[in-house]
Amino acid sequence: SGINLANFSLPSSGYSLSKTVDPGYIDVIVGNTQQNLFWSGGTSAWDVSTTANWNSNAAKFNQDDIVTFDNSNAGTNSVTINTTVQPASVSVNGSRNYSFSGSGGIANYTSGPATALTQTGTGILTVSTVNTYTGATTIGTGIDSPTLTLSDTGRIASTSVVVNAGATANINGLLTAATPA
Repeated sequence: SGINLANFSLPSSGYSLSKTVDPGYIDVIVGNTQQNLFWSGGTSAWDVSTTANWNSNAAKFNQDDIVTFDNSNAGTNSVTINTTVQPASVSVNGSRNYSFSGSGGIANYTSGPATALTQTGTGILTVSTVNTYTGATTIGTGIDSPTLTLSDTGRIASTSVVVNAGATANINGLLTAATPA
């Protein structure tokens, strides 16, 4: 007699099961587990819980995941965002050139601090999406030379934009930062 949760499975990745047994009660707590994801680019779609384009095309993005676009990508560098994605943070690093396009964009995760975007290395990031995240956008470290290009359709709503020595920002779109640095 009793309940056996040994064979209980969750419908998608990014979640964990925790159980606590109190006298007379069984509490089952299901919560989101933040993932560290690296873009694999099997297709161009960056969506929510649908396409496995992360970690060697084995993982799906869930809101609040930490995402990285780097040199380990064996697939496409063209990333299509046709929905609102809410990562905890976005890192673009290395020498590969990436582009973000589509009808969606990057927004703050609703249950955490403001989403930030950091770009390092020597690659070029071209942003053509309308992004509403308000965390910092930081380009370069002072000893590297990345380039951020905001196309004429691109938008960034960061509260702080920092372009460090050696880095380049080509702002053709709308930069709505309240206090650019």
